[in-house]
Amino acid sequence: MIDTKLLIDQQDIAVAFNTYFSSIIDKISINNINNKTDRDNFPIFHRYLEQNYTYPPPPLVIKTFSTKEITSIIKSLKTKNSYGYDEISTKVLKINVTYICSPLTYICNKSILAGKFPDRMKFPTVKPIYKKGEKTNPANYRPISLLTSFSKVFEKALYTRLTDHLIPTSY
Repeated sequence: MIDTKLLIDQQDIAVAFNTYFSSIIDKISINNINNKTDRDNFPIFHRYLEQNYTYPPPPLVIKTFSTKEITSIIKSLKTKNSYGYDEISTKVLKINVTYICSPLTYICNKSILAGKFPDRMKFPTVKPIYKKGEKTNPANYRPISLLTSFSKVFEKALYTRLTDHLIPTSY
């Protein structure tokens, strides 16, 4: 319901949710900008780096991924039926790991060599999830972003490489 008008058309409902969720993001962004200079609000990881490195870490060199690593990452994902715009769930990905692992490893390696995250892996499907209260009020919903399973694999692989670089076993 927007301005006491009950929306029935699916397109109008989608626009209403988009407008509401976008307005929340604008408010959060303004709050984050105002807090950036406050040292107490600095993310914990940044403080860790400041405290533990008197010199900057060595230059970042990301080595390529092996099919064994990508297979391990796929198997470590939570088995879910939810999916992004590509309609491939982690459940389907896990079932087909032997067929998809080699091409996905190739894509991940090409991406890190080029230094670019594939654009098509950046698009989430945003769905409103009902919390509580009046179901016609958009404020009673929270948005969730459903990413593609492939982007989850690639992000987890990059996360592993970055944490290995920033938190090495020895210096």
